[in-house]
Amino acid sequence: MTETIESVQQQISRLINFAEINANAYDEWEQFSELLLREMGFIIIQPPARGADGGKDMVVIRADIKYIASCKHYANSGRAIGVEDETNILDRIKASGAQGFIGVYSSCATQALIERLEGLKRHGEIVAYQILQSHDIEQFLLQRGCSMLVRRYFPESYSRSKIAARVYQNHIPLQCSVCGQDLLACGQGWIMWADELINGVTHILDIGCACKGACISRLEAALYDKYKDRDVSVLSEEIHWCVNPAGFIWRLSRIMNGIRTGQCIYTNEAWEAETEINLALAQCSMRDATDEDRQMTNILMNMG
Repeated sequence: MTETIESVQQQISRLINFAEINANAYDEWEQFSELLLREMGFIIIQPPARGADGGKDMVVIRADIKYIASCKHYANSGRAIGVEDETNILDRIKASGAQGFIGVYSSCATQALIERLEGLKRHGEIVAYQILQSHDIEQFLLQRGCSMLVRRYFPESYSRSKIAARVYQNHIPLQCSVCGQDLLACGQGWIMWADELINGVTHILDIGCACKGACISRLEAALYDKYKDRDVSVLSEEIHWCVNPAGFIWRLSRIMNGIRTGQCIYTNEAWEAETEINLALAQCSMRDATDEDRQMTNILMNMG
């Protein structure tokens, strides 16, 4: 039995509206899927093509494993892809000389389909499988700097989404100093630092990052404990402001001005951490500004 439309729609991405691709534009979804898989490191052996059955699987390879890739676009109806939509999976895999299966879905897969694929893998009939559902696709696009891909296929979503820029070859995470979570992925958290005022000059001793919640308290306590023999203060700023394009520039200007005037001195440890943080933040701040960003920019300008 397929899942209800309501349950599926709860899983469909909120930031990227995949329904921007018309429900009948199968070719467009297949073209998007091909470009997506290329971005994910797959080599396209056989691109998707229309056939007598209404469509033909794409054949791709990565890490010496050949897959068939099935591209299905049901975001407009909100229907999940089930076993009745993916018939004869094993026959299709064998016919293409592949060892695995990939589903590129604009909605999501039913549990029955996932169990079917898991069973094939468990019995050694396939080597691997991967289901790319709306949430998975969205997370990849937003985190890995695929702004041009989003702009091409989902222009309305692009105009309001904070899509990371592809500044570097590989994504640089902004890790929580306590639990290790990538704070750029969740878009929330704090940058915290311990400083000490000596003869009117602020000495930045240490810098870390923390998730919202318990990690903030743990990092703050750790910084105070580390410098318990010194008269330090632990301060913080919210990452949400730092990934605003204007906010990022304002932050860098503040840091540079402190160094220029001699009012701020960094330890080697703190400067290394500051550099790593700014390299990571640049990925989310070097982008087109959203309406929300512009509102935040006005607030920053009024703050001086």
